[in-house]
Amino acid sequence: MNNNIEPKVGQILYDETLDEKGSIKSASLIYIDTEPEPESKNYMVTWIAQMEDFGNGIEVYTDATAGSIGKDSIKRIATDEDILSFIKAIRSSENVQEQIQRWLENIDKSQDYALLLPEEKERLKKLINS
Repeated sequence: MNNNIEPKVGQILYDETLDEKGSIKSASLIYIDTEPEPESKNYMVTWIAQMEDFGNGIEVYTDATAGSIGKDSIKRIATDEDILSFIKAIRSSENVQEQIQRWLENIDKSQDYALLLPEEKERLKKLINS
């Protein structure tokens, strides 16, 4: 993580792995659930969407998954461009539209998104619908 960036609870983070051609092999949208304890090296997070493409087609996961991530593993705070790139990549997968619709519904209704900042929810919905 860039040492000058300190993510806030509820802020969307972005992580990706690119192949040698610069195409996305895997990517995740994540948000921080709680401030870490001062002595902790990990954040409690929720993965809100993930995708991976290791040559057998894109696999998309939009079910929220809780876990932890090391402070050193956080790549960056998600920009609009990051989120749009992620959405473009998952839309290239077959039969994903229903999953995207369910994801949009979950952003508003699921407790998994309760700690996501309201402005981040709105940004995410706007970008998914663009």
